[in-house]
This record gives sequence, C-alpha cells and structure tokens, in this order.
Amino acid sequence: MWLLLWMVSFMVWVGGTIWFFWKKPSPYSVASVRPAEPLVLDQKIRDKVLKQGFTKDKVPENLDAIIIGSGIGGMTVAATLAKAGKKVLVLEQHDVAGGCCHTFTEKGFEFDVGLHYFGQLHENGLFRVAFDQITEGQLQFAELPQHFDSVVIDEGEKPRVYPILSGRVEMEKNLKKLFPDEHKAVEEFFKDMKLAARRIPLLAILKLMPQWLALFLLKSGIADLISPVFRLSTSSSTEMNYKLTSNKDLHLVFSYYFYGTAPKESSYLINALLLHHFKRGAYYPKGGASEIPFHITRVIQKYGGRVLVRAPVSRILVDQSGAAYGVTVKKGEDHVEIRAPVIISNCGIFNTFQKLLPPEIQSKPGIQSRVDMMRPGKASFLLFSGFDATQEELGIPRNSVYVFKSNDMDGMMDEYFSMSKDEAPENVPMLLLTFPSAKDPGSQIKHPGKSCMTILTMVNYEWFEEWKDTRVRKRGDDYFDYKMRFTNYIFDWACKLFPKIRDRLVYQEAATPLTNMHYLGSHLGAIYATDQNIERFYAEAVARNRCDTPVKNLYLSGQDIFSCGIAGALHGGLLCASTVLNYPVYIDLLFIKKKLKWMKAREMEKQVKQKQQMWLLLVSLFVGGMIWLLWKKPSPYSVASVRPVEPLVLDQKIRDKVLKQGFTKDKVPENLDAIIIGSGIGGMTVAATLAKAGKKVLVLEQHDVAGGCCHTFTEKGFEFDVGVHYFGQLHENGLFKVAFDQITEGQLEFVELPQYFDSVVIDDGEKLIDYPVLSGKVEMMKNLKKLFPDDHKAIDEFFKVMKLAARRVSFLGALKLMPQWLALFLLKSGIGDLISPVFRLSGASATEMNHTLTSNKDLHLLFSYYFYGTAPKESSYLINALMLQHFKRGAYYPRGGASEIPFHITRVIQKYGGRVLVRAPVSRILVDQSGAAYEIQSRVDMMRPGKASFLLFSGFDATQEELGITPTSYWMFKSNDMDGIEKPQMDEYFSMSKEEAPENVPMVLLTFPSAKDPTSQMRHPGKSCMTILTMVNYEWFEEWKDTRVRKRGDDYFDYKMRFANCMFDWACKLFPKIRDRLVYQEAATPLSNMHYLSSNLGAIYSTDHNLERFYAESMARNRCDTPVKNLYLSGQDIFSCGVAGALHGGLLCASTVLNYPVYIDLMYIKKKLKWMKAREMEKQVKQKQQ
Repeated sequence: MWLLLWMVSFMVWVGGTIWFFWKKPSPYSVASVRPAEPLVLDQKIRDKVLKQGFTKDKVPENLDAIIIGSGIGGMTVAATLAKAGKKVLVLEQHDVAGGCCHTFTEKGFEFDVGLHYFGQLHENGLFRVAFDQITEGQLQFAELPQHFDSVVIDEGEKPRVYPILSGRVEMEKNLKKLFPDEHKAVEEFFKDMKLAARRIPLLAILKLMPQWLALFLLKSGIADLISPVFRLSTSSSTEMNYKLTSNKDLHLVFSYYFYGTAPKESSYLINALLLHHFKRGAYYPKGGASEIPFHITRVIQKYGGRVLVRAPVSRILVDQSGAAYGVTVKKGEDHVEIRAPVIISNCGIFNTFQKLLPPEIQSKPGIQSRVDMMRPGKASFLLFSGFDATQEELGIPRNSVYVFKSNDMDGMMDEYFSMSKDEAPENVPMLLLTFPSAKDPGSQIKHPGKSCMTILTMVNYEWFEEWKDTRVRKRGDDYFDYKMRFTNYIFDWACKLFPKIRDRLVYQEAATPLTNMHYLGSHLGAIYATDQNIERFYAEAVARNRCDTPVKNLYLSGQDIFSCGIAGALHGGLLCASTVLNYPVYIDLLFIKKKLKWMKAREMEKQVKQKQQMWLLLVSLFVGGMIWLLWKKPSPYSVASVRPVEPLVLDQKIRDKVLKQGFTKDKVPENLDAIIIGSGIGGMTVAATLAKAGKKVLVLEQHDVAGGCCHTFTEKGFEFDVGVHYFGQLHENGLFKVAFDQITEGQLEFVELPQYFDSVVIDDGEKLIDYPVLSGKVEMMKNLKKLFPDDHKAIDEFFKVMKLAARRVSFLGALKLMPQWLALFLLKSGIGDLISPVFRLSGASATEMNHTLTSNKDLHLLFSYYFYGTAPKESSYLINALMLQHFKRGAYYPRGGASEIPFHITRVIQKYGGRVLVRAPVSRILVDQSGAAYEIQSRVDMMRPGKASFLLFSGFDATQEELGITPTSYWMFKSNDMDGIEKPQMDEYFSMSKEEAPENVPMVLLTFPSAKDPTSQMRHPGKSCMTILTMVNYEWFEEWKDTRVRKRGDDYFDYKMRFANCMFDWACKLFPKIRDRLVYQEAATPLSNMHYLSSNLGAIYSTDHNLERFYAESMARNRCDTPVKNLYLSGQDIFSCGVAGALHGGLLCASTVLNYPVYIDLMYIKKKLKWMKAREMEKQVKQKQQ
C-alpha cells in the first residue's frame, strides 16, 4: 500500500512539474514585484481607485469573469485572473472597495472595519509571497512588538493578564514561563501547532483534486495513513485541551481567538493554526487596512480589469441548461445586465445560494445540500471610538487585548448566547480591544494628535432582528438606546483597563449586525462568515465544500471556502483562482518562495565573497600602508611627542601672548608651506598636523582672539564658552583622545562629567517630563529601557544602528580620501552597499527610521534630541545615531575651559615654527591665471546655509550649590514632536514671522560651563555662568545687517531681548534660584556670530545638515580638495557639525594635503598605547605576585 501510494505521488509530482514548466503560463512571477512606492496620502487619488462608481460604460468589453464582492477573497481571485490574462470586473455593493479590509473616516479618525493584524508575513513566507504577487510588492507592513497580544481574565478586582509573544522560540518559552507547572502540555500543544501548519495544505488539496478522488482517499482510510491532520481537524478544542491539561486559564490561552463558536464546538486544528499564524510575528499594513484593496485594485486596473462600487448585484443569471452567464446590477430603479463566461461570488454561500440564484435553481438538491453543510455564523458588534490624544497620552498599547469574564469560555458563551434580548447588553462576556492608530506608524502623520480604538464582540442577530426592515441611520430611538446599552457596557469595560481614554473621547459609533449587513453585505451580520463549527472541518465536509458549485460557471471564494479571517479569505481566493484556471496557483507561489530563498542565499553568498575580497583588499592596503608608514613615510604623530601635563596657565598676560598675537607683516614666517584661514578647531587641527609633519604654517584669524567656536570671552569676571559645551569619546586611548593628545602633545586635560550628563525635558505648558540620559556602555541602553519599558525592541534596534554607525562611519571618511572616481564607482556599482549598510543609513531620515522602530513620540525625541537647525524628518538617521553614540563612553569638559584647546594647539604650532595671528581678516584668496575657470558652483549647490544660532550668556553672583545648578546639560522642548507635524515645533517656528518668533521659541539647550569645569571656582570664585542656545532664522535680524556691532540701535536691542527674556524665563522654570542672582547678561544674535565668528548668516553649526548632504554620493563629492588647485577646505563643512566633526574635517584635510591618511598613524598609536597599557598591567600583576 505504502509503495503504491509513493509511486502514485511521485508520478503526479513529475507530471505536475513537467506541466508547470512547459505547458502552463504562470500568473505570478518574481519580476512583477516592484520596489514599494511612497504612500499615497492624497484622498482624491485614493478615491479614484477605491470609489469608482458603477456605470454601464465603465464595464470592460469581452469580460472573462465577474466577481461579486470586493473583500480579500474576491480581490485575490480577481488579481490572479487579471495577471493570468483574463479581463475581470469586480462589483461591490458598498460605496468603497475592500469589504472587511475597507476603512472609514469620521471627524478626522480612520477606523479599520475587519482587519486588525496579520501573521506569517516574514520574509519569503507563503502569505507574504501571495500578497506581494497580488499587489506587485506595493503593500508594506509594519511589524508589531513581540508582545502582540494580551489575554485578560477579568473575574474580579484584579484581572489576570497573560502576554502573548511572537517568536519561533519565544512564544513557547513565554507560555512555559507563564505556566511553570504546564511545560508538558505547552510542548504537546506546540507539536500539534507545528503539525497543523505543516499538514494544512493537505486539506486544501482535497478541494483541488477531483471530488471523487478526495472522497475515495478519505473513505478508504488512505488519507489518515498519509497524515493525522485529518483526525485533528475533527477534534474539538475543549476535548483536546482537557487531554493536555486541567488548567482552565491555559485552556483559554490555547483558544482565545473568538469568532462566535465555543471551543467545545470548534476545531482544535483551526484554533492551533490561528495561534501559529502569529508565531513568526504580527504585522499591520503601513498606511492602514485600506492599503490592501487600494493596491490590489491598481493591479487589476493595470491588467485591464475594473473594480466598481455602488454596484449591488440583484441576480445571478442562469440559462436553461443550468449554467451561469452573467449578473444583473441594480442601478437606481433600473437593472443592468452584464455577461461573462465565469461568475465568482465572494459574498458568502447563504447570500449566493439563497438570494442571488433564481428560485428554481435554489431548490435543486445539489444547491440545498451545499447550504445544509453550513450554518450561519454569530453576528458581530463593533464599537469605534476616537480620542483627541496621542498613544502616549492615553497609555494605550500597540498590541491587541482579548478580555474575558472567566476562563470557562464554553460556559460563558453558552450562557450569553442563550440570554434574552434585554439581558444581553450588560452581560457581554468577551471583548477584543485593538488600537489601529497605535499599530500604524503612519497614523500620526495622517491624523496628528488623534487615536482610535475598535472594540469587537459577538452577538445574536435575533437581538436586533426587530429593526431589520428600518433604514440605516433612521432606525429609531429604541434601536439607538438598545445599541448604546452594549456600547456603554463594553466601553466601561475598556476604561477599566485604560482609564485615560474616558476623558479624551470625542467620537463614538457602534456597528450592529444590521450595520454589517448594510455596509458589508454579511449574512445576518456575521463578519466571520458561516459558523466555524467542527462539522465544517470534518475532512469529508472540507472535500465537498469547494469553489466550484452545482451551477456550471459559478464559483465561490472567500472565508466560506477555507476558514475565517484575512488568511482564510485569501486562501479562499487562491483556491478559487486555481479552480477557475484549472491550475493550482500554489505551485507558482511555492516555486517563487523557493526561488526567492535561493536568490537570497545566492545574494548572501555573493555578498560574503565580495566582503572577503574587499577585506582582502583592505588588509593588503593596510599591510602596504603599515610598511610604507614604518619605512617610507615620516609620521606627523608619535607616542613620544605626548608629554606629561603641565600646570594650568592662569596668568592672563601669558595666555594673551599665545591667543592674541596681532597680525603684522613682520610676524609672518618666511618660506611658508601653508596658510590656514580661520582658527576654529578644523583649521587648528590641520595646522598642528602639518606643522608636526615639518611644514611651515600660518593661521590667520579675523577676530581678536584665536579659537573660533572654541574661544571664550570674559566680561565682569564671568568666563563664557561660545561653542564648546562638552565632548564625548575621550575615554583612555579612544581615537578622539589620541587625536587631541597629538595636536596638543598631551597638554589638554579633560574632566569627566557625571554619568547623568544630559536631561531631555518636555514642557508642554501643563507639566514637565524629564528624561535623564546616562553615559556608559551598558547603562545608556539600560536607562532608556527603564524609561520606556514597552519599547525594549525599538531601543535594541536603535543601539544596533548606533554600534554599526560607530564602527562603519570610517567608510564615509574613506570616500573623501580615495580618488573621487573610485569612490563614485564603488557607490554607483552597488559595491559600497555590499561592503556595509552604513551608506544606506546615511541617506535615511531620522523621522522615517524612528517611525519604523516605535510610535512612541517621546522616544522619537530621545533618539534625535541633539538639535542643530535641521528637523529630524530632513536629517540623517546615521548622524543622529552617531551624536548619541559620541557620549556612550562618557561626557567630558576641558579642564580650565574651552580656550585651553586653541591655547595648547597654538603652542604646538609655534613650537614647530608656525604662527597663529589674530586681527587678520582675509579679504581675498589669490588665484593665478591658470586657475581662473573652475566649476565652483557645483560644490556650492551641494550645500544650503544652516540655521542661525541665538545664544544667551548669563552671569550669577552665586556658587553652583547656591543656585542648584549641575554639570548636566538640559535640552528643553515644548513638545515631543520635533518636526512640528503635530504641535508647534521646528516647522511652525521657522515659518513664523519676525514678530511672532521671540515668544515662541520651541527648544533650548541650557548648559553651565562653571559647573562643568572644576577650576572655575578657583579662577572665578563665588560666580557661576550659564549659556542658553536656540536656533533662529537669520532673516529675522537681517534689517540690522549693515549696522555696526554694539551700535545697532534700540529696536535691535529690544528685539533680541524679547528672545532673551523668553529663554531666560523658561530656564527659570527648571532653576528658579537663578532669577534673583542674575548680575550680567548678553545675547549673541546671528549678526554677533557673523561679526565675531565669521559664520555664514550666523550659523555656528555651519552649512545645513540636511539629508541630501549625507547621501553617500554627496559625501564622496564633498571633499577637502577643490576645483581650485592648491586650495583645500577644512572644518565642519567637510564632515559634520560640532567639535568632533570639525576635528575630523581637519584630519581629512591634513591627509589630503600630505597625500597620506594620517588616520593610519592615529590607529597605530591607539593600538600601541593599548598594548603598552596591557604590558604595564601585566607587569604590575607580576610585581604584586612577587
């Protein structure tokens, strides 16, 4: 018997394969899947697709098939037939396509009707492949948190909550943790789940093979020999659950997906499959449920089909021979006849056989036997609620919540459904609570500041039957009062779990069974179609319940064919398409699935090989570089050049001789090798490096003190830093520390700030929310997880990117050092992306990536709180991640203040024969005749001016302790929406008029240099200072651009003081003691920054850090060498903003000028220092042992 069975199977497989490859054209292909296009948010465009009203002239000619109903089953079969070359027409009775996948919008709230979430959409899963084929890859999904469901048993005061996790291992592991005494029962259940998932295709095969053969295999017992899945399908959930365990809570968890059928009457196989469906993750369509019909409709249209709404089919036309040949559509008082050789009904078996077929056909035994196999499903009651608050404000989750009155699902369902109409509303025993706005990451973009909730429960149709003949929205007060009894009860129950929703409710609508019948055409209001009772899943019933019907040319699709839900409806559509085409389209899907896996494996193999080759090349270059370094090329850096730190120089006369050397021609060194314009950290870094490489350098500074943004100024005994607030990455032997040690020869000391180095404060006017940010390799992440306990996965992913950014950002630097043609070749050929994803990440916006991680807006802000004038939606995710990574190993401040940096670098430059001269404004760069015609404009066009800065310097006659100030920096925001989509922030602020702006500053940075520097009290005893920074538009101050510094007039003074007062008042909310001890205050506007720092339009962070600047190709083109021979660029414009970015700009410039990557020296010194430290520690250990 087994041998015979194997031989038959083998012959069928071989024959089917030959047929597949050589005889039958496939409706599906890998090539048809395109990269996903951006979401279409324009409602007019969407309506043109989803709300195409029926008229006879819109019906395509020469139709091959008519599909009645635009639910997922009908749309799936329509798209498949269309892609197979058939001309199809989908007719929908409602005014929008989609069936249970449609959404409706009321008062700014968008609700999904029947789609709550999916499973099995992991990469190359069958369900994912099917969706990609019928939407041609245009449907995108957001993966929900691992905690995707909660089962709540609310029997009294303290509900029992069981979180359900996705994950191939985690789902089972979590259940064992929740039920520590039930490990064996959980293991057995998961074995059955695995068996059900692997063998469920056998039930589908019964529907595709000839019915006589399917029944023969079942009645002969051969089917049971093939697989036990046929027995599992006929076992009830209650029966099997009791075999596994007597724990009633666990019984409920095994069967918590309710659809109107009690576990004692439902199939164990189906319930196991429902939970298995989410084992590999839960997903929600990006853009909402309506994206599904939107994209499927476009595919149908692409292949010549149409989807028309307001097209209620009143009759399926059947000829005298008993074959269907068309339909009639009711259009006003008229009935329009449409013909096609194939009619597919997706409106349910009862609607099809009892309403649409002619009476003489309905009474035929074949039809009656199909109807008798089924019984109507339970009706649904849905409550749609809208709130004028965000997810965070309401405390609602992204997961769905299933709530039950007890753990005895059989008992409570029996009791509930046997109740009278008057008893039922206040005795609802179970709810599903889902929050579509929390699930869809794009919801806050489409509907800012709003959230919505859908509650679903089951009801008897008979409780609402008395109003069946009334019109929608005109059913009378009794009907309204009755449905509101259900509404109030289930909403109160939801408020018990989420109490904040009650006060923010602004919209509510309930859908009864009559509503479902009107809008969805569902039989007796049952959105899950016919009853999912156990008899329906007997193998013989499965074999008989097919897509083809006793009426020739009439086919069925949707939930009634396979099972309930989106997955069941989609499979119903695939089975129907297979039947109509007389070809199992699953073969195509499985083939594509295998092909995609093979392509991915090949791609990964290719990437591995290319990475190996690239690493081999890099290693070869490294080895060659080391040989060249050690034997051929003199190094500007060395370990020996770093000397023990000398005491702080406090004598101002000595400091002025270094930092305030005024320009005269006789001070210019002879035989100069390089002139550096500007004494910011970028210029000083390249100058010191060139000087140490034996070059004679001259640094020219237009201001009266060297240092650029690193200089400080002293007024009335207070010393203020201008642009240096703190550094990161200065831990022992870190690259940044090694670089500073080389350009200052070890003379620059840094104070490590407390672990609590930053605070992000959201001040919405009503309350202050303070999020401390900690440094530490482990502590930074651990602290964020403590602050955001529901967003662990998002934080893990963000820190992975931080780590990747830190490790691979050097690749972006390498693009600037290698020949430009080679850099562009690597990028355009795709080799760059194979080497590292860092090139893609640099071109992704912070907002876009943050929304893929979490919908928590506070956490979005924490991921992007370092502001520099560019909104997160326009800034690079990579750069924002790097900024937080910069402080992971600690935050530091220069001992002695920011001016220590230019002071010690200047001394190094002087030591090697160079000079730094101030009051030396460069008026022109001289270019000879050979350099006259260069394409300068293209380099300029790559950049756009950055936002200007406004700084407020305040001095207090009190110590740090007296004022209650700390070394921590405070980043204050008016809302958690930095982009300004939802509340006034960057977008709205920068679009304000000059008059509106001063009192509407949305963000400030508060920093206390005197608290950071431990020498401050020694140098300026009894005094403290504060710097506040924000961003402004240069245009607000432009009218005074031609006035002289300190003589700009009263209007200018009054205007800048409006900003100053607003910012200072805001600071006083955090530190109230500072107000009474204020003795000095000065504000620096964009005009001040232009005068003292020469910053273009007052932008101290230099050119704009917009996303386009960090595209890999832009990084490769924005180099230190320029179209003008012998002219080079350094500083923030080369790499990124801030001291770190400027320093790297200097190192890159020095590398370009010397034609030698000085980073090799720094890396070598870093390795050598680590080795020396390890040797020293080893020596100490030996000495201790001795």
